[in-house]
Amino acid sequence: MEFFRPCACAGLWLFFRIIHICLGYRTKGKMKIVRVDCFTGTKGAGKTSLIIQSMQQNIDTSGNTALFLNEEGIVSYPAWSHLKVYPILGGCICCDGQTELIRQMQESYSRDVPDRFIIELSGRGRTDGLDPLFQHVSGVEPGLFCHVINMQTFPSLMKIMGGLLWSQISAASVIIVNRCFSLENTLVESCLEKIHEHNSKAVILPLNKKNQADKKVIHMKMYQSICPGYQEFFLSDDYLDYKTISSFSSKRIRNLKKNPSKSFLKIKNRTIGA
Repeated sequence: MEFFRPCACAGLWLFFRIIHICLGYRTKGKMKIVRVDCFTGTKGAGKTSLIIQSMQQNIDTSGNTALFLNEEGIVSYPAWSHLKVYPILGGCICCDGQTELIRQMQESYSRDVPDRFIIELSGRGRTDGLDPLFQHVSGVEPGLFCHVINMQTFPSLMKIMGGLLWSQISAASVIIVNRCFSLENTLVESCLEKIHEHNSKAVILPLNKKNQADKKVIHMKMYQSICPGYQEFFLSDDYLDYKTISSFSSKRIRNLKKNPSKSFLKIKNRTIGA
């Protein structure tokens, strides 16, 4: 019996070690690290369609995705077994809504064992409101921060939302502009200039009705001057390459960590924004 006990313990340790490796958990120390992606924009901007498209490209090869949204969009999410959808009560992530989001993410981290958290913020949702989330939810780190713009309503939004709109744009690593088809080229260029003025470090990617590269905008000399490397963010079929834009966003966040004086959103001594 004395000889059996060490062997049994060693065998048990080896068993759980193999299970841990096979599950493919990405850990930091002993804790699994889950990436948090955030999509902001007004209702009807196209956030839900982009999120569904990103999941269809299988950014994460296994495990569950937990999605938190503060307002139900025009497009519904599919009933996928690996997708858990949680509404944020109150409609925002400030005050009570922020506490609700933190609570739900803590519970989901233990219950769902996700590989990815997605936060969809509509309307007045601001990414700088996520600061307490990264302080109180263990095992998470910022990932893709994307702002989606409906160019049909953007000119009026600049007047209505003012500083709130620019703060959303300034915090994004990736900015998606869509629905440019009926706008005059001069208006599109003027809007792009404003966006670039408030966030010169983000990559701006134009999409058409099918969520493919908008050739009308891409062929503009003005667009090519502010986003010369746009080709690398699209696949050969003109759809977005979400693996590439996610990698770009994560790298930008790491770089901004070295220059905290240039941004306004501080998370765990790292900085997001421009």
